[in-house]
Amino acid sequence: MRPVGHCEFLSFLRPNCSSCIVGTLPLEKPPVSQPRTIPQIPSGDAYRRGRISFVGSEVALLAGLQNHEPGAQAAFFDTYERDVRKVLVRILGTTPDVADALQDTFLRAFKSALQVKDALALRGWVLRVAVSVAIDHLRRRQRLRWLVFSNEASVDVPVDGVTPELRAALRDTYRVLDKLPNEERIAFALRHIDEMELAEIADACSVSLATIKRRLSRAELRFRTLARRQPGLVDWVGAEGAR
Repeated sequence: MRPVGHCEFLSFLRPNCSSCIVGTLPLEKPPVSQPRTIPQIPSGDAYRRGRISFVGSEVALLAGLQNHEPGAQAAFFDTYERDVRKVLVRILGTTPDVADALQDTFLRAFKSALQVKDALALRGWVLRVAVSVAIDHLRRRQRLRWLVFSNEASVDVPVDGVTPELRAALRDTYRVLDKLPNEERIAFALRHIDEMELAEIADACSVSLATIKRRLSRAELRFRTLARRQPGLVDWVGAEGAR
């Protein structure tokens, strides 16, 4: 896989464009699932007091989660926190509620760990939980906007090392995403911002591959149409993007 510095997720608007726009994390494809050992992992204040640690296989990790063992919960969080945070940021944007969504995701996962039957499916399962939590936060955000009679969310853009033009494009991208139906927004964000494979997106959304393809097609069309109304995206949507 080619190295990625900033995600080129608007290149689908202009196929020949090599400019980059967002993402300070390398967007690596997930490794193929196989049994492995979870190293001993520290966790927060409790670990610093020398009380919590965990070492064992993914099977042992799942058993520990299902038994509500603090060490297993700590190891689970530290193993999958990066993947979960990345998905939440791509869907919600770099907004303050990402931290709340991250906490909600792991609390919900800890409570429902008995649903998991295959230890090798832990990553896919927690990403499904993250998508569900993200939908809840999007709905809450929409209700709050209705209450304050506002049509736009506040999107912080703390992206270092990019030009003001790219920063504006990122901000306007999330303004456009705020106007998409939640299901289409998630499909678009996970495909074009997080660069997930379609099959993985379908699994994270608990739908079929055909359904994800339909959602993504609608999202891309809607995104192109709405992007033309955003100053920061005008240069990205030209004759090629209108096709």
